[in-house]
Amino acid sequence: MLTTHDRDLILDRTLVDGALRTRIENALTTSPQKVMVRLSPDELDELLEWIAFAANHVDEQRMEKELDALYDRVQRVEDSLDVYEA
Repeated sequence: MLTTHDRDLILDRTLVDGALRTRIENALTTSPQKVMVRLSPDELDELLEWIAFAANHVDEQRMEKELDALYDRVQRVEDSLDVYEA
């Protein structure tokens, strides 16, 4: 679950593209400030890479902090998944 601000931050400040971008753009609004995006573990990992890249290459300290906080929230979601890896 993301906030609408999180979604806008991803779309405006990262270079996420392709099917992942489309999935985020078309996220289901579940309440006035929440959206639900269904992502596979690989897509979630890719999203984290895009957020980290953006945070590491932004010039504004406030934006870097925002992206870092977003990364941490998404990372917690990934960490909570019980995924079997062969």
